Amino acid sequence: MLGPRADGSAPRVVDIGTGSGKWAIEIAEAFPHAEVLGIDYQKPPVNRPVLVVRQTPFEQDDVNLGLGHYVNYFDIIHARAIDHGIDDYPDFLYEMARILRPGGIIMLFKPSMFLFQCQGKDERGEEIFVPMPEFGPRDDPPGYQLQKVMCLVNKASRKRGGSDDAWMYYRELLQGNPNFDTDSFRIHWLNLPVCLFPPRIPPEHLWICQLIEENFKRLCDSWTPMLIEDGYDPAEIQRWKELVHEELSTKQTKAYARWNFAMATRGNTRWTSPPESKSPKTLQELDEELPSVESLTLYGGGERSGMESDEPLVGHDPTSNDSPGS
Repeated sequence: MLGPRADGSAPRVVDIGTGSGKWAIEIAEAFPHAEVLGIDYQKPPVNRPVLVVRQTPFEQDDVNLGLGHYVNYFDIIHARAIDHGIDDYPDFLYEMARILRPGGIIMLFKPSMFLFQCQGKDERGEEIFVPMPEFGPRDDPPGYQLQKVMCLVNKASRKRGGSDDAWMYYRELLQGNPNFDTDSFRIHWLNLPVCLFPPRIPPEHLWICQLIEENFKRLCDSWTPMLIEDGYDPAEIQRWKELVHEELSTKQTKAYARWNFAMATRGNTRWTSPPESKSPKTLQELDEELPSVESLTLYGGGERSGMESDEPLVGHDPTSNDSPGS
C-alpha cells in the first residue's frame, strides 16, 4: 500500500486528529516517497522538537464540517483516540469513505474509558476480562482510584457531546456503511496492564507496561480542566490525582486497559452518500440494541475477520452476537 509505485505516484496518508503530529512524522520518515498530512482541530504545539524533524504538512481543520477538498484522495486514513471529538460518528465514516480512494484503508483506534480485571481463564485457557465497577465522586475505593477518575471523565465527556463509546459499535457502524467492503473488516482488541504486576508480564514486555503506567499518570493530569468544567472542586481533583499516582507507583492498580482497533477497505463502487430518508443509526440507538458495558465479558484479545467469515474466532468481540467458541 505504501511502497513505491511503478507510475511514480505518491501514496497518500492522512492522520485525523494528529495532535503533536508524531505519528504522521514517523510515517513520513519511514516512507519518504509518500505524501503524509496531519489534520487536527487545533494547531500542533510548535515547541515540540518532533515537529522540526521533517517538514510534514499540517492542516488545522474540523472534520465534523467535512473534508470536501480531499474527495477520492487518500490511500490510508489513520484516526486514533478522536471519538470524543466526533459529533456524529456514522456521518464521520461516510465522510472518511468519501476522501478515500477505492481500495483505500481506514484504521480506527480507541482505548475504552473504563478498566477491566482478569477473572481467570475459561475451559479453553483464554483469560476472561470483566469491567471494573463504576464509581462516583463520593466513592473512595482503594486500588480503584484510576477507574473512579476515568468514570468521572467519561461522564463529563458525554455531557460535552462526542462519540466516546463508538468503539463498542465499530462493526455495526462499518456494516451499515455501503462504501466499505464488508469482507475487509478487521475488528481487534488488546488488553494491556495499566501498571506492572509481575510475574504475569514477561520480562521482554516490561518496557511496554512502564510506558502505559507513565501515560496514565499524564492522562490523569490532563483531565483536570474537563473535571473542573464539570463542576468538581480543584482541591478534590488534586487529591484524586495524587491517589492515582500513588496507586500506579506502588502497583496497586491490578487492572487492564483495552485498546480497540478496526480496519476496513473502501469498496470499488461509486461513493454513496448518507441516506436522506432514513439516517444511519445513532450511537444512542445502537446502545439500546447492544449489551451494556456492565454486561460485557471480554476475552484476552483477538480478531474477527469478515462479516460472514468462517474463520475461527480468537477471543470474543462483545459487539457481535456470537457467543465465545461458537
